[in-house]
Amino acid sequence: MRVDKCSHPKWLFMALLPVIAAGCQAGPPVEVSEILNHAMCNTLRKGLTVVEYDQLADIRGARMLNAPASEPTPESATGTLLAVSNGSQPTPGYAFELREARADGANLVLDYAWREPPADAVLAQVVTSPCSVVRVVNATNARSVAALLDGAEIGRVELQPSATQ
Repeated sequence: MRVDKCSHPKWLFMALLPVIAAGCQAGPPVEVSEILNHAMCNTLRKGLTVVEYDQLADIRGARMLNAPASEPTPESATGTLLAVSNGSQPTPGYAFELREARADGANLVLDYAWREPPADAVLAQVVTSPCSVVRVVNATNARSVAALLDGAEIGRVELQPSATQ
């Protein structure tokens, strides 16, 4: 008895070819840029949060004395801002490192590494709140964003259909 290496009929491959090709067509590349990596983000809760442009100064803990109560969003500001926080830490030296941003089906995954100070470091006992804020543009196919911290999910948010254009 003869056994062919490919036992599937050729018509099945030909029928699936358009579906496979459609799945391989890439839309515009998703642009992810880190716009803030700061040690004192006291206004954020642990996890992943969608933030507005006018919240950036408050997140960083800086506000000009004469600044208006609500700053207008810059005309050039497009996309969605996402903030990742791991809560309060007992000393300085903790930080996020954005390793990778990738599309995973209808999800966008932000993969972070968590950096801790060396065990033998002499550090002030000052409570810090490290965070990372990224701007996401062109994620038109993404329905949600997940943030991973050393491989474990730290948070997930659902995106509005036109939020990242």
